Amino acid sequence: SDLAEKIDYLKIRVAEKIIEHTHWPDRQHTHFTIAVLDPSKRSQHLISQIFKGKKPLNKPVKMASIESAEDIQDFFHVIYIARAHLQNHPEILAKAIGKPILVITDSLTSNNKPMANVYYRDNNVGFEINQKKILQQGLRVDDVVLVLGADRGEIKALMEQKEKKLNTVREE
Repeated sequence: SDLAEKIDYLKIRVAEKIIEHTHWPDRQHTHFTIAVLDPSKRSQHLISQIFKGKKPLNKPVKMASIESAEDIQDFFHVIYIARAHLQNHPEILAKAIGKPILVITDSLTSNNKPMANVYYRDNNVGFEINQKKILQQGLRVDDVVLVLGADRGEIKALMEQKEKKLNTVREE
């Protein structure tokens, strides 16, 4: 339906902003690769449209389609898992662990916390970020995104970390 397509578009725009505010370690790749798990190709089509002409990390965007965890390559920067394939999330996350790959899920509701999740709830598009999982990947997300997408405990920890840093600077 038109509404479902608009919602998917908005969720992918939110994912785009998360990607824009994520920092990867230097890797010698010629492209910024976004892999998509969505046999319907709708998410991949929307992502291609949104990233057309953009250059994350000053690299052209290359799209890849995956069907399972076996298709994951070390050169991927992002893996986007469409709502219909969330049952594959644990195996994909397991395969991506420890690699500088950001896994973004669409509407994950299980207790298996995602790295980044975009969702539509109560007539709003939103997102959540799991800083601990992102840091384990060797990635870093800007504070503004963490504060908007983190839970209360993560925000408190972030504020304490900033306060310690500020106190260290004051003492110098």
